[in-house]
Amino acid sequence: MEPGPMTAFTRLHLLAPAGTSAQCLTLDDSGRIIAREQWSLDPPVHCLPARPDTPVREVLAVPGAAVGSTWLAIEAASEAQAVALARHRLEGRHASAAGALHVVLAPAVAGAPERQALVVDAALMQRWLDTARAVGIEADAMLPDYMLLPSPIGAGGDRLAPAGDAITILERAGQWLVRGDRLAFTAEPELARLLLEDRQGEPFAPVPDASDARLAAGAMQASVNLLQHRFVPRRADSGPPPLRRMALLAALLVASPALLAAGDALRHGIAASRLEREATDTARDLLGASAADLPPATALQDALDAGTPGTIPLAPLFAAVDQVPGLRLERLDAGDGAPVVVCVVPGAPADLEALREGLAHEGLPMTLAPEASAPADCPGRAVLLSPEAER
Repeated sequence: MEPGPMTAFTRLHLLAPAGTSAQCLTLDDSGRIIAREQWSLDPPVHCLPARPDTPVREVLAVPGAAVGSTWLAIEAASEAQAVALARHRLEGRHASAAGALHVVLAPAVAGAPERQALVVDAALMQRWLDTARAVGIEADAMLPDYMLLPSPIGAGGDRLAPAGDAITILERAGQWLVRGDRLAFTAEPELARLLLEDRQGEPFAPVPDASDARLAAGAMQASVNLLQHRFVPRRADSGPPPLRRMALLAALLVASPALLAAGDALRHGIAASRLEREATDTARDLLGASAADLPPATALQDALDAGTPGTIPLAPLFAAVDQVPGLRLERLDAGDGAPVVVCVVPGAPADLEALREGLAHEGLPMTLAPEASAPADCPGRAVLLSPEAER
């Protein structure tokens, strides 16, 4: 006779407010409680180990008083962006350092403009996990105890509970666990009553049959899991990543420098082509049809060197400046039919005379510019070259 299908179990660990002991409820695959145990760190008491041939899902319900719940309007292109935005807002609200808070978003509800955000101190999260591991429990899911209660709104946006049952309150270990429409918290009874004052239109009182069955049902269909992001479970038996995935990642790492270089080359090539087209269009605008058969840089340089009627050819000017080693040309200003004003910075007093002789050799007489026509920002001396003097 072949053995029947293996039954999976769920163990719900209801952590006490002090965080060092818990009640452990073992549930069968239908959610029925089949065993109750207690475990603690001091004195050290462990749960009975699960059978090695039976899969067990470990759910850790932590004190809800330490886990804040709020609703935020979040518009983001991805879930990662939504979480980052929620974390940024809550860190500012709690005046916490970056990374000090652990933020998880509950699944979005269809048609709801806001999402529930749960926030807890990251160090406290780690302590809860360490406590569970100390008694041999590796949590698969973690949630605040109030999230074990049923929600009046389903994931599709439909109301699941009648208006009179819009808020569920369960009293346990001297505290009220509360969950309703846009409402979820754990607090002492007096504080809970104060928080519920603005809900006077809805009856609120702990359910008379405060049994563990309600909490067990919530563990079977947990509506949120705090073990996300940096706290995602890492099972020791999960094994190494598949060989094909490792090979692919290694190949991508090896190829990434070449891919980045190719991407840069493509980007620069596109930019260079765009600039070349702009330069060609500018040359044609300035020079007309004469630039049609030449590269733009060549056409513009030829025009500057040759000059046009009524202008100064610049090639002789640059040649004369090059003949005076200590002389530096800073700027030149030219207008239609007006003298060219050249600002030069001589390295020695004799440099101006050497420039004059060089320009005279090229057929360009030079005169010192009057103070009134000299550029205000010229750091040296301004000289004039007249168009009428061109060769």
